[in-house]
Amino acid sequence: MRKRPDVPLLADVLDENCSAEVSTRLGVAFGHVCRYFAFLHYIFEEYEKASNDFVENTKAIQVMFEQGVAGNAFTEEQVPVLDQAPVLHDLLHLRIETFYLFAKIFLDKIAHFLEFYFGQGRGLSLDSHDQLVKNFAAFSESKGLALTVEFLDLAERLKTDISDYRDYQISHEKSPRTLYSTSYDAEGKTTITQLRLNPTEKDRQARSTPLADLLSAADRYLRVTFEILKSNANKSSAKGEATKAESNRGELASFSS
Repeated sequence: MRKRPDVPLLADVLDENCSAEVSTRLGVAFGHVCRYFAFLHYIFEEYEKASNDFVENTKAIQVMFEQGVAGNAFTEEQVPVLDQAPVLHDLLHLRIETFYLFAKIFLDKIAHFLEFYFGQGRGLSLDSHDQLVKNFAAFSESKGLALTVEFLDLAERLKTDISDYRDYQISHEKSPRTLYSTSYDAEGKTTITQLRLNPTEKDRQARSTPLADLLSAADRYLRVTFEILKSNANKSSAKGEATKAESNRGELASFSS
């Protein structure tokens, strides 16, 4: 039976004086991050199956040709193996590209939560992961936050490995000369390689990062983000706004009575 991936508990960040209203608001907002983190794990499970099926099929075809089929008709057992090759290739690429699309959303959700938790910074938007990478050092300084080098390094790395790949190799790839192939290493890790038909000196190959490595980095990024929340819990704007709202409601009630 499938289980949801382990995630840090937001309750570990909130102090004992945090009201139920604030806890609920923050919990719902953090749930958006956890939702997409879970999606990544489910997609990765589907990817692993697609990857194993592709590698197994590819090796079977290699053995088939090593044994010699030139000039001979394929057997009834061999035909389905060959017919499945393009299907398994497509399914594998679908899983890999789907992971990238949802991983980009996951990174954006973390940026959104940090902006909600600490409040907006003037001219320092965290509306996307790309903007977080650009603005978070200055954003943290403006808020007086304690920041770790690991967080900034991971954010920059994930921008390159996930956001940029998703943007330039998937969503906005438009060259009519682009070709897609699949590679796998000795451990069976599969990746997509993009190259160009009739390549020029300006053309460069692009290769996806093994998804196991990306999932591990995404997991670590979530943990490091949580450390930032915990070490700066007293700087949360969301708590302050809720406390102010509660105070205003109390004054209104007193005035009404």
